[in-house]
Amino acid sequence: MMTVGFAPLSLRDLVGQAQVILTGTVASIEAYVHGRAAQPVHPRDCGTVGTEAIVRVDTVLKADSPFTEIRVYQTGGRTPEWATIPQQFEHLKENDRVVLFLTPWDNPELPDRGGLPRFVITGVWTGAFRVEPGGGLGHYEKTRGSTGSNPVLKAYSGRQVEEFLAEVRDLIAQNPPPVIP
Repeated sequence: MMTVGFAPLSLRDLVGQAQVILTGTVASIEAYVHGRAAQPVHPRDCGTVGTEAIVRVDTVLKADSPFTEIRVYQTGGRTPEWATIPQQFEHLKENDRVVLFLTPWDNPELPDRGGLPRFVITGVWTGAFRVEPGGGLGHYEKTRGSTGSNPVLKAYSGRQVEEFLAEVRDLIAQNPPPVIP
């Protein structure tokens, strides 16, 4: 289980907190172990499994600079030797069309993977929406129902992506202040 540092209660909160908002398509996924260090209680090196998605950017709605391709880091994943599968959310998947609310993340412990800018999803999973066939919004939270437990997911899951993006653009134009977690 993972603790969420920022859980937006509204789309305004999510737009205000995210430094980058974009649409795109997940081009590839790679899981790897990083931060390996020998642990006396374990017979082999330990580390943290992370998964990175390369996303081809279609539209940048909010950012200080334009992007054509980025990396999105998520905790957990599966490699041939390790597996850490988050209980609360699914990872981005190859070929997913997405709307992402992102925070830049420069972690010197992670390997440079092609010089692409690296981000994490704002609100861990709340800031990641997938575009379902037919143009409705889906999300990556693992719940029994289809709408998720977060108020933002409940309010926007199943809505048409163009309607959602219009509301996001309106909020960006209003320049909501960032929420302090």
